[in-house]
Amino acid sequence: MTEKQYLNALKRELRGLSADDRRNIMDDYREHFRQSLEAGQTENAVAEALGSPADLALDAREELGTEKFRETSAGNVIRISMSSLSLLLFNAIVVVGPYAGLVGAMAGLWAGAVSILVSGVAAALFVPLEPLLRIWLPLESIAGVMPRVAVFFGGIAIAALGALAVIGMIYLTRWFIIGTVKYARMTWRIITS
Repeated sequence: MTEKQYLNALKRELRGLSADDRRNIMDDYREHFRQSLEAGQTENAVAEALGSPADLALDAREELGTEKFRETSAGNVIRISMSSLSLLLFNAIVVVGPYAGLVGAMAGLWAGAVSILVSGVAAALFVPLEPLLRIWLPLESIAGVMPRVAVFFGGIAIAALGALAVIGMIYLTRWFIIGTVKYARMTWRIITS
């Protein structure tokens, strides 16, 4: 592998690091190649001695992470603690109450959607199961008020409405969970930055 190929591969592996960190690392390895070539080694020998660019990039990331940890543990502990504490208080005072209300509203909407669906299915099943139900329940007053066909199709209509409500609640719950996860990730980024 030539010097140019090696350095291009290393540059690709260093994506995600800051521009200053990338530039410093690339300058170090350019200098290493220059000194090794002056000492009489070939580009392939230098590249082989250095190892894979992916391993070098991983080592560099670990070293930079350790340096940032040292900076964090030495000078920024109070700042991180205060930001974490203030974010915790903000969440406890401002976010938890409305979030609990939204969770309660979601539970109520789910209960309503499922009960509409179940009542529609029960009404639709009432007509074919009426002879069996008359054995256990006195249904004479109900059967005389509405024609059986109206009860059957009314039950189907209510069941369809309940099914639509359940489908809507599935989407609403999905959006609610996605929003919750995004908020949690945002909070985590604030704490760790």
